[in-house]
Amino acid sequence: MGKDRTAERTGRKLTFWQRFTGRQKAAAAAIGTAFLGAIGVGLATWLIRGAETATEKLLEINNPPDAPLIVSVAEPGTYVSAHVYAPYYIVPKSEVASPAELPDAEAADEATFFDSSWAQQHGAVAGSPQIVRLEIRARGDEPVTVTAIRATVATRAEPIDGWYVASPGCGVEPIRTAVIDLDQPTPKVLFIDDGGSPAPLALSVTRTDLELVELQASSERSTVDWVAEVFYSGPEGDGSITLSDDGRPFRVSSESASDGYRFGFVDETSPPTLQREPSWDTNGITAC
Repeated sequence: MGKDRTAERTGRKLTFWQRFTGRQKAAAAAIGTAFLGAIGVGLATWLIRGAETATEKLLEINNPPDAPLIVSVAEPGTYVSAHVYAPYYIVPKSEVASPAELPDAEAADEATFFDSSWAQQHGAVAGSPQIVRLEIRARGDEPVTVTAIRATVATRAEPIDGWYVASPGCGVEPIRTAVIDLDQPTPKVLFIDDGGSPAPLALSVTRTDLELVELQASSERSTVDWVAEVFYSGPEGDGSITLSDDGRPFRVSSESASDGYRFGFVDETSPPTLQREPSWDTNGITAC
C-alpha cells in the first residue's frame, strides 16, 4: 500500500506471477494442502468461544522470548503489496454513507482511501484479500527452518454493507506469498515462491538472512476474523508462533455487499475524479 501505490503499479506489463494470481483459486484446489492445515481443534474451539481473556493469553505468545524465530507484521502503508489491487478498505455505510459525505479535500485525493490511519478513523475493514506482510528471521546465527504457515477462522459474519475505493494496476514485483482461502472450513493456503511458481514451504533463516512472506487472505462471501500461525524447526526442536493484529485477530470482509469506486478521467483535460464502478458489483474487482 502507501501513497505511492498507484504510481508504482501503473504502466507496468503483467508478469507471469500476476497472470497466475488471476486464477489462484482454481490452482489452490489443485495444489492441495500437503503442507498446510488448520490449527488444532483446541485452539479453534477456544477461538470460536471468543473469550477476551483467552484471546489476551493466546496473543501474548507472539514471539515468545524462548523461540528461535522472530516474526514481525509490517505496518500497513510501509510497503507496496504484491497484489494488483489490494490492500483497500471497506467503509461501513453506518459510519460514512458514501464518498459524497466526505470533505472535498479528502474525496479528491486518491491517497486518502489507502491510508490505514484514515481507514481506522472511519471504522473501515480490510477488503478481500487482506494483505499481511511478514518479516521472518532467526534470533541467533543458527539456521531456523520455516516449515508451514497455517490459518484458522475465529468468527464469520455477513459481509459489510459499505463502499470502497480500489485502484487496480499491473505488474507488481512478486515476493514469497501465501494465498489463503478463508471460505473453506479448513482454510486452504497456496504457497507461491518468489519466482512466481507454486511450491512447498521450506525457508531457512538466520539473524541476518531474513525472509519476507506476504499473506493474502480472502473471503468471497463473509466478514472473517482469523489468525495465522508460523511453524518452525530449530536447533532446539519444533514450535510455532501465533500472529495477530496488535492483539486482535485479523479481520477481512468480502466486497460483495459494498459499492465500488475508482478514480478515472472524464476527459483529457480534467484531473481524475472518483467514479462509481457498477461492473464490480457482479464481477468483483477486475485488473489488467
